[in-house]
Formats: sequence, structure tokens, C-alpha cells
Amino acid sequence: AISAYKWYVRRAYIPHLPLEVGMQELLKHFSGEIVNKYSDAYKNIIERGFYASRLKNWYAVFPAAQIKISFFDEVKQDPLQTIKDIMRFLETDDSYIPSNLNTIPKKNSGFAPLIKLERKFPTSRVVAKVSDISNQLIHKKKVKAEPDRISVSTMEQLNNIYASSLKELDDLLAIYDTTAQKKLHTFWHQPVISE
Repeated sequence: AISAYKWYVRRAYIPHLPLEVGMQELLKHFSGEIVNKYSDAYKNIIERGFYASRLKNWYAVFPAAQIKISFFDEVKQDPLQTIKDIMRFLETDDSYIPSNLNTIPKKNSGFAPLIKLERKFPTSRVVAKVSDISNQLIHKKKVKAEPDRISVSTMEQLNNIYASSLKELDDLLAIYDTTAQKKLHTFWHQPVISE
């Protein structure tokens, strides 16, 4: 939800607010407490995290043996191993090492001028590339223009929204992919307060 929220801000789909304030807006729109032109975007941010319902669609079309589930936490912890696992799953050469393996994934530094630039030109690939490179440089220098944390209360509200979906995902993976289910449990029980 935090990552999707930041992406929606960068694309100018929702107002640019400090993260905690914006996440509270998100929760108010999702609950129906606020209804306006941004409500659909805010609701979509939450709905993107309902992984079980999305996975059910794939399992309805493809056999479970043709679906590989990887978690972003795996990519962060060991990107090369994750790529090797995917390559083995695809039955291709798992000795392949991408040239961009050590490239920092897209970051959002919270640097207001970059956010403003992206919001002004949300469909420009050139602006997106410049912004991505700039965000990476700012991230490397550990410059934080905006707090990247949300309150425990806000996190608890998000956890409550996602609790039944996580349970449903757990049940779904118990049927189709017990290896992914074990990984889910590993990552599920790690407390996360910020992206």
C-alpha cells in the first residue's frame, strides 16, 4: 500500500501529501468516510494488495505448476538467487547474470522537486528516467526530504484491512504452492513500519 501510494502520488493520480497524512486519507477513502474524485484511486491502492483474489484468477486459467511465486523480500535479500530460481523454473540457463543485478531498484526519495516534476509530466518517459536516476543518487547519499515512516496506528489499520486477504492467500498457497506458503510465513511475521 505504501509503495502503491507513492507511485500514485508520483503519477499525479492523488494529491501529494506527507506520507502519514496521505495514508490516513487513503484509509478514509477506503472506508467511505471521504468520497471525491480521488476515491477510486485510493481504493485501488488498497485493492492492489489483495493478492489472493489476483492469484485465484491466474490459478483458474493456468495449472499451478506453471505459476512461480516470488516475493519482493526475496529479491531484496538475494536478487541473484531469486533470478536463478526463476530461470530454473522457466527451464532456461540459470547461470545468466543480468548486467543490472546490482542496480538499485526504483526508489522514491521523497524529494519534492522530483515529485513535482513527475507530477507535471506523468507520461513522459524522459522525465521518468531522469527522476529514477536522480532518486537513486539521492537515495545513495541518504538524503531524505520527507519522512518515510507511518505511525504504528496507521500500520495496524492497514494490517486489519489486509488480515483476511493474507489468511485467504495462506489458504490458497496451502493448496497450490506450499513452498511459497512457507516463504509467506517467513515474510508475514516480520514487522514492517515503513517501505
